[in-house]
Amino acid sequence: GFGGAASRVPLAGWLFFVGLAVALFALFLPWFSASGDGISLSLSLGAADPTARNVILVALAASFGLAWVTFTRPTAPRGTLIGLSVVIGLLAVQLIYNWVTFDSQIAEAKVGEPDASGINFAPTFGMLLYSAAVAFLAVRIVMLWRAARAQPQAF
Repeated sequence: GFGGAASRVPLAGWLFFVGLAVALFALFLPWFSASGDGISLSLSLGAADPTARNVILVALAASFGLAWVTFTRPTAPRGTLIGLSVVIGLLAVQLIYNWVTFDSQIAEAKVGEPDASGINFAPTFGMLLYSAAVAFLAVRIVMLWRAARAQPQAF
């Protein structure tokens, strides 16, 4: 059952699940703030871009499933670690893209909105926390591959 499998999860697995939980939590925090003309507003990713939030939710769910199989099986198939690496890699690429294009995305959103010229946008705690969680998960993936290379099924 679930309880027996959970007792077999090593510390490395629990750390990975904590990283996934932090990333999930960060999705629902404010990601962007807009301020200008004495008004301040914060937007979560879901309010700003529901499609992006839903794609990330699916990726996190897939990561959870792959991580569960990777950490609870005595001899987890290498394919699950490859799949987990791909999903976390895609989250990292998406995150890097968002950071690199943040200013241009904001400028594009302001086009055609004459009232938006005096508004300043900035990332907030949710985006920063999500960034830290994805970076943590990427480091954990590297550590899992190193452990798998040193001792098969050492994760």
